[in-house]
Amino acid sequence: MSNATRGSSFNQGQATRGKLYLNSEVGVDTYEFYRALRREMMVGVFKATNATNVVSGSGAIEKSEDELYVHTAATHASTAGAYYGTHFVGTADPNTINWGKKFFIAFTVIWRGTDITNLTIRLQIIAAATIGNLAAHGLGMQTNGANINLASYGTNGSQELVSASTNLVDDDRVHILIEHDPASADRLYINGVLGATQSTAGDIPSTEPAATYYMFPSVSRSGGADVADEGIRFTDIEFGLEF
Repeated sequence: MSNATRGSSFNQGQATRGKLYLNSEVGVDTYEFYRALRREMMVGVFKATNATNVVSGSGAIEKSEDELYVHTAATHASTAGAYYGTHFVGTADPNTINWGKKFFIAFTVIWRGTDITNLTIRLQIIAAATIGNLAAHGLGMQTNGANINLASYGTNGSQELVSASTNLVDDDRVHILIEHDPASADRLYINGVLGATQSTAGDIPSTEPAATYYMFPSVSRSGGADVADEGIRFTDIEFGLEF
């Protein structure tokens, strides 16, 4: 796992004396799971320049080492995303996932545009290299228009969304942390505050199918008739799995 380091610094914050600092401001004491997990895990970083592009319509992608900018351009029905093998350790194949272990996904996202109504913004751990809903065991963030949701797929056999009751705002930088704790729940935090919890056992991914998994940020637009160029910037994507 060439892109993994143990105990690497968290790009968006620093845990100190039981507090989490985000952008130099003290956050809430809700990251005990996250801080403890980082001490007992391998941490990987999404390398946008190594990710494989998927686009349709006028969808377009711009990349730097730690940043992925996906946008719709001027054709209404457009998609843009890029996927990268998870490279998790703790499984026979580093690109499969042992859902019986704890892990986290952390990233920042910025929407820049004029009309988010018909957009779906996703960052998923997914077993398919296509843009869309989870269709097998997986986990991630998915918007419904501007609204941020925790997305999961478990033995119940369908994607389930839990709303965080928080909306993206144009040009507003948002930090998202997703925790997977197979013994209790999946959780999504927004700027350090717990926003959504999935605690239904059948909706928490729990098996390890023989599949390759990808970290997959994307945007898609359908419905309506808007043609403005809507852009989504993903930065500082990192993920980790306990030993």
